[in-house]
Amino acid sequence: MTLIELVQACRKATKEHEALRFAGDLVSEIGPSLWEFISRQTRSDLAEDVYQETLIAIGQNVGKCRAKDDKRVRRWCFGIAVHKMVSSWRREKSHPTLSLDVETVRQAVEASGKDRRIESEERAELNLALELVGAADPACVDYLWEGIAYDLAFKDTGVLHGQSTDAARMRVNRCLELAQKLVSKKMGGVNG
Repeated sequence: MTLIELVQACRKATKEHEALRFAGDLVSEIGPSLWEFISRQTRSDLAEDVYQETLIAIGQNVGKCRAKDDKRVRRWCFGIAVHKMVSSWRREKSHPTLSLDVETVRQAVEASGKDRRIESEERAELNLALELVGAADPACVDYLWEGIAYDLAFKDTGVLHGQSTDAARMRVNRCLELAQKLVSKKMGGVNG
């Protein structure tokens, strides 16, 4: 079943054990990508707790999810993860460690290939863009990855970086413009 089908089945379940089964299936399906996200964005000593809190919150609240497609279900789940990370950071009076390097992003892109094969030409462009952006503004790699791979809403990206929604939107857009400009310039395009 797809993510949205699992959410809908959970909402329609008439018996508690059926709802729990569908919620468990959703958690099993989304869990690995959530772990990857949480473990990269959170101190290692907090990651397991944040991950467990996130899965529990998803399981307990899936009946309240009003998403209408897989993309929105994924965004809803990652939004819960962001809020759990922020709560954890506040409890620990610490700050998130954002450390997505180009090689980590490449590995995650490879791992996500099971959902959609990335053509070699696209992969080459992505690798080039990440290398160029990483050299010019390393923080942009994080912003772009959160928006593209994890499909986080600007609000959640803002929470993650301690910014307003508008500030996060502007930062992501600037990073996209930077990536386009750098790739265009490197490829000898007319827009560079």
